[in-house]
Amino acid sequence: MNMGKIGICLTLGATFALSQQASALSLAPRSSYKMLAPGGKYVFVMISPKTIDQDADSVGGDRAAEIREIRASYSVSGLYRNDGSRTPLWTVDWYSYEVYPASDAVHLVRPGLSRLWSSAGPDDIAVEFYAAGKLLCSYKVRELVDIPRLLINNSFVP
Repeated sequence: MNMGKIGICLTLGATFALSQQASALSLAPRSSYKMLAPGGKYVFVMISPKTIDQDADSVGGDRAAEIREIRASYSVSGLYRNDGSRTPLWTVDWYSYEVYPASDAVHLVRPGLSRLWSSAGPDDIAVEFYAAGKLLCSYKVRELVDIPRLLINNSFVP
């Protein structure tokens, strides 16, 4: 990896770490969602791999109606302008429970196991950094944590 990519990854990582609140330790159902990028100019859309009915029925209520609206408006996961546009600026072909798009319409942070740290193993992905939907760099838990007791519930000992 060249020094430019390392610098970008470290900058994105620091921004992610400083700007996010702690996540709950339980996972929500694997459903479609939208997340505004800081500044509100862009929206990242994540489409569940489930069928529309399975997606909406897995949550029910008002959230089901929101999922049906997302699925009717967007056909693929990716970053869109937040102006009603239905043409993605770039796309991804994976599902993640949470992502953090940057305001530059290029970068995105994808936590690997952020909601599952209590069951994280040393070789699990901790975080990934993307540019225009392409993976820039990825870090495993063992690359970021030297002291296992710092993990919730001290779940592994290398």
